Amino acid sequence: MTIMGAVSHTVTLGTDTHGNITRINNMLEAIPDRLEQYREQLKTIHQQMETAKEQVDIPFEKEQELQEKTKRLAELNVLLNMDKRDNEMMDEQDEENDEPKRAAVGCER
Repeated sequence: MTIMGAVSHTVTLGTDTHGNITRINNMLEAIPDRLEQYREQLKTIHQQMETAKEQVDIPFEKEQELQEKTKRLAELNVLLNMDKRDNEMMDEQDEENDEPKRAAVGCER
């Protein structure tokens, strides 16, 4: 069963009439507690948002170091890729020079 208002509240009903009434009453009595929990969560979220806004304005302390290391990483990647291209070219040359191996047919020992 769903009770509709500004927000919907769902209760699972069973076969016992008195049990269903108890479930509905429990759900209705729990609404103020749930409302308070949601208010606390909202308050926490607002605090986190304010903290995040403050953190956005603070400059990143290690920005220069990050830029230097990023530049060095790019240089190393170029060097690694050059080595990879050389190996690929050598592999291509080896493949061109390889002749298929032929089995000796009709030869006995």
